[in-house]
Amino acid sequence: MVGAQTNNTLSVTYNDCELKIYGCTKVVRPMLNDVRYMFPTTLNDVDTMCKMWSRFVDCVRRYMSSCSTEDQRTKFNKAVSHSMDTVHAICSSDRHQKDYLENAHCFRRVSVHSCGRYYRPLVAQVANREAEDTHICW
Repeated sequence: MVGAQTNNTLSVTYNDCELKIYGCTKVVRPMLNDVRYMFPTTLNDVDTMCKMWSRFVDCVRRYMSSCSTEDQRTKFNKAVSHSMDTVHAICSSDRHQKDYLENAHCFRRVSVHSCGRYYRPLVAQVANREAEDTHICW
């Protein structure tokens, strides 16, 4: 993202930002390869995924606000807004949870079998602490 960012009166260094984003990905790393949480099929797994997702999104928002430019935030929000809206709906609405869970096994099967070959390398890239931002986001 940004080597060093001045946000209001705070100066954030590149190293500060690296530690922040690493902390964010650390929140989700244990669940990235666990289909129970990436594609939950039970209410308990949905609840666990929602709690993890909430912590992760809050962390990424803090990172973006202090370590990215306005243009980068706009692009990021545009890229992830639909996914975030979908997960938020599942996590905050009993009706959406019920609708999702009725089809969850199908979502999981299609996602793992049809999309898995694309998804696994992305997970490996995000889980790699040495990955460059340009490899993942920009």
